[in-house]
Amino acid sequence: MEEKKFKSTSAYHLQKLSNYYSSPIHLEKDSKVSGLFGWAVLVSYILAYDIFAIKTKKTETLTRSFWRLSEGKISKAPVMGLWLAVTFHLMLEKDVRRKINK
Repeated sequence: MEEKKFKSTSAYHLQKLSNYYSSPIHLEKDSKVSGLFGWAVLVSYILAYDIFAIKTKKTETLTRSFWRLSEGKISKAPVMGLWLAVTFHLMLEKDVRRKINK
């Protein structure tokens, strides 16, 4: 395979991103550290933050913050757009990429 040289680093990063999304998906567990560790850290942080917010009553919970941000006329669209992007990434992207790479 020919290695491409880029003068612009942004073109290089876009090519790497394109290569990532056009490559086949392999879901077998390999020698990498499991992503479950990252999910455990994320869940632990969310729980700790919300418990802290509830106990101190000086900080709003993440749920209340989401509800508040999704109520505003200006902030509703970006909040819902980000939520849809995360949902697409976690729930639908795998199936879409598999269909593309058949």
